[in-house]
Amino acid sequence: MQMSRTRVASYRVITALSASCLALSFSGVSLAQQDGGAAATDASAAPPARPQVEIAPDAAAYTGPAPYFNIGQPRVGAGVTPSAMQRAITRQKAPLVDCYKRLLLAQNTAAGRLELRFEVIAGGSGLLDRVSLSPHRNNSFETCVRNAFGNLTWPSPRGAPSVSVVAEVEMAPLAPAPTGRRR
Repeated sequence: MQMSRTRVASYRVITALSASCLALSFSGVSLAQQDGGAAATDASAAPPARPQVEIAPDAAAYTGPAPYFNIGQPRVGAGVTPSAMQRAITRQKAPLVDCYKRLLLAQNTAAGRLELRFEVIAGGSGLLDRVSLSPHRNNSFETCVRNAFGNLTWPSPRGAPSVSVVAEVEMAPLAPAPTGRRR
């Protein structure tokens, strides 16, 4: 019998507390935001945008370990071989690494996949159509990468006026740990 009274009493307390919270939420103020009568903000408001980090002006200031950089096999259209395109992109590895070191100076945990989309025109000229870093975009880093590919000479596509090339570059501050077991 004593137990049922306790349940009823606690139920009444909870019900009263729930009613107060409900009344406050209808008035536009949540319990978490009752700070001197401040009005509640709209719950559908977007979170603040992630501030854009400017990369450092000079890669020589980077003193950390050599970052991990893996240029994958590019996907290409007909008229040019993936290996020829990979060699052309690999020739730009030093400026790409410099751009990445400048980013690491500003954001020491920056890692992700850099996607480069090119349009290579007959005659060996190329146009860096799109640069994107995921998971987080960084405009100043992407501009640095665009500049790195500004004067590159490409292998000329055969039998086509132009060819699209997509290359992905994996980047991390440190090399990933080996996954295989030695015997």
